[in-house]
Amino acid sequence: VGIILYLILSLIGIGIEDIGFWAVMIPFGLCAFFPLIVLILLASVPAPVFMKSHMLLFLQSWYPDVKIPLFESNYSIQNE
Repeated sequence: VGIILYLILSLIGIGIEDIGFWAVMIPFGLCAFFPLIVLILLASVPAPVFMKSHMLLFLQSWYPDVKIPLFESNYSIQNE
């Protein structure tokens, strides 16, 4: 998508020395950068760990008075 945007801007005569080029490409680059970071983070954290923590936080929000052990340790979600 970025190369297509670059080619369109080049076709209408906006080159890399023009401020309009950077006014379009910088927001596009930032919008493309954040999903890339999210994908890298999702790939670096194993899915079972993410799903277990998500499930435990969901259960805590629905049943706040129940102590739920976190990752088979002596700690619980509620610090009691």
